[in-house]
Amino acid sequence: MNRKVHTLVLVTNTMKDPDLSVYRQILDYTLSLGFEVRVPAELPAQGAQAFSDPDALYCGADCAVLLGGDGTILNAARFAVPAGCPMLGINLGRMGYMAELEVHEYRLLSRLRDGDYGIEQRMTLSVETESGGVRRTVYGNALNDAVITNGVDTHVIDLLLRCDGAEVLSYRGNGLILSSPTGSTGYAMSAGGPVVDPSMDCMTVVPICSVSPAAKPLVFSADSEMTIENRYERLPWVLLTVDGREACELPVGARVVCRRAPQTAKMIRLKDNKFFSVLRAKIT
Repeated sequence: MNRKVHTLVLVTNTMKDPDLSVYRQILDYTLSLGFEVRVPAELPAQGAQAFSDPDALYCGADCAVLLGGDGTILNAARFAVPAGCPMLGINLGRMGYMAELEVHEYRLLSRLRDGDYGIEQRMTLSVETESGGVRRTVYGNALNDAVITNGVDTHVIDLLLRCDGAEVLSYRGNGLILSSPTGSTGYAMSAGGPVVDPSMDCMTVVPICSVSPAAKPLVFSADSEMTIENRYERLPWVLLTVDGREACELPVGARVVCRRAPQTAKMIRLKDNKFFSVLRAKIT
């Protein structure tokens, strides 16, 4: 048993819930259960408390109920993870590997009130850039992946991978994906990477359309510091994206530095579904 939920955040993806019918249904239900519900200011409150500041929205909340797909969870994680707020996804998308419930199962939310749920800890990534001797944090708690690509077209680019300072491989191709276990079912899987049990602590590096014969997906210890350096001189920059969001341009010689972040993402579990059972159901 975990702590009883009193205050929850409710967010919906308006692309997948355009008329807000699912949002209104679940808002009415959670309010009827006696929860103190918080919502973003752009959504109708209808008895909930509206917040314009996303940091304040998640700070002090007992959990976040997120209506959408994996992208909705990734967007919320930017604020929920630093706030220590556990997340529960309700799938409105096509795949929804990270979502715990389908829409028709929303009444299971009543178990939050009694503390009748589990929490799964997911490793996150600290992503920094280093250029001209200056290092800056891009994402402190990335849940999915850091992706380096040409950013514009199908140019083949050159990247150098290091692990704890030691050179691993030079890659020539469309880019590299450095993924957490959670992110292994995203872009990394589509690029031919391994599917990793999200309860594990490790990092994978997956090449994107590489022309290098030795370029294979690799798995590294979560305690490693991974560095990817831009070695391509025919473009002014390559592009770094983190958790699907454009982060920054990387000039020649710039590096992306990834390591395990101190904080984990907390995912609420209401069912006994095992990860590979969910995976099989989603991809077959």
